[in-house]
Parts: sequence; C-alpha cells; structure tokens
Amino acid sequence: MAKTSKGRMPRLEDVAKVAGVSHQTVSRVVNNHPNVSKATREKVEAAIAELGYRRNTAARSLVTRRSQTIGVLASEALPVRSCQHTAGG
Repeated sequence: MAKTSKGRMPRLEDVAKVAGVSHQTVSRVVNNHPNVSKATREKVEAAIAELGYRRNTAARSLVTRRSQTIGVLASEALPVRSCQHTAGG
C-alpha cells in the first residue's frame, strides 16, 4: 500500500483531497450509498486506487461495534481433525 507524503497510510481525508470532494462523499462511495453520481463515484474510486486506500477494519469495528469475527472456547483441547471438521474443512 502506498504511503502519503507524511509517511502514513492514506486516510479518507487524503482520498477526498485528491478526488476534490468532501470526506462525507468519500464515505458514501466506500459504503456504496446510492445518492452519489456516477461521475463523482468514478473520481473517488480513481483516487482510492491511486492512493491505495483501504478501510481500517479496526476503526470500523470500533464505530459499528461489530468485528465480524467469532471466538471459540473449549474446556479441553480437541484433536486437530475435529477442529478442521468444525471449521468446515
């Protein structure tokens, strides 16, 4: 992933600056909101590709309070074969 001139990963605000739109518009594009014109969506997507922007999943999890992960607790260790079967393998 590309880094900005400040040596950090690109943020939503960086994409907005390159695309010439507000950070709210970039957010709408990233979240696939329907009220964004095709031309604006294309500008934002081009800026995302140019900067190599990727959504910060840790920040997203904090905001939505959903991590899209599950945990498994077991009272004793299971054989490897059982774990693979449980995981769908």
